[in-house]
This record gives sequence, structure tokens and C-alpha cells, in this order.
Amino acid sequence: MFHVLFVCTGNICRSPMAEGILRHWLTRDLVPNVEVSSAGTYAQEGFPASAHGVTIAAEEGIDVSGHSSRLLHRDLIAKADLVFAMEANHLYEILRLCPGAEAKSHLLGGYAASGEDFAIDMAIFDPIGGDIEDYSRSYAIIEGHLERSYVAIREEISLAGRPRTEGETADE
Repeated sequence: MFHVLFVCTGNICRSPMAEGILRHWLTRDLVPNVEVSSAGTYAQEGFPASAHGVTIAAEEGIDVSGHSSRLLHRDLIAKADLVFAMEANHLYEILRLCPGAEAKSHLLGGYAASGEDFAIDMAIFDPIGGDIEDYSRSYAIIEGHLERSYVAIREEISLAGRPRTEGETADE
């Protein structure tokens, strides 16, 4: 099972929306054996996704209403094959908790950025405490980054699931 983990601060706004979008697309495209989850660097356990986030996602046909927040910890990071942070401080916390995770941990905004995309703000706007327009803006940014990253994510999933040839190592 391939595991993608999204990380934000409270695990109630950005990372649940990202989790919902990617899960929806992978299900739509019939991509098997992928777990998509999220956590927060300062999350309190068991909180639902923010109401505005649920509303914005639902308008796009994505259900995040069953989300329950959880705190990021080393085992979650170690289990993941790809880890996406919303901001640099989240990436620093990921690497503090799991120093060996450098190769699989990325800023979502920078994962598939090309030269033309390089001017894009790598930190994803946090709508916490904002109105529905703030959540819509954050959702659009996340969706745009995932659209640019989707082919690369699918490639990672595909490579992880293919059988290895004789003499090939896991890093090849």
C-alpha cells in the first residue's frame, strides 16, 4: 500500500482539503492500493474539518465531512511514501521528527514546480478563522498545486507498485 501524507498546522483546514482532493482524484482514476491521510504539527486530536472547508470541498464534489484531526508523529511520517507540507515550518517539523525522511518530504507548492512555476508562492495560504472566500482561495491554491503534481505523484505510485527486476534495489 502506497501512502501519501499531507501536513499542515491544525489538521482542520488545508491538509484535509488536500487529502480529500487527492483521494477523490485517485478514486476517480481507479488507482488502487493508495492510502491518503493528513496530520497537523500542532493538531488537537479528534476535531472535524472546518465548516467552510467542508462546504468548499463539497461544492467540488469532495466529501471531507468525516475528517478527524490528528497530531503528526514519527510513525506517520515513517509509514508514508510521500509527505507534503503546506509551509516550510511544517517541513522542518517533519524532518525534526523523522530525520531520515528528507527524500520523500516536500513542500506541496514546490513538488512539481517547473521554471515557469517557480515564482509561485510555495507556502499555501492558511484560511483558519477566515470567511468562505478565504477557504475558497486556499482550496484553489491547493488544487492548483495538486494539478501540477498529479502526474508526478501517479508516477511515484506506479514505480512503487511495479515488480523489481533481478538485481534492482528499492532505490533504483
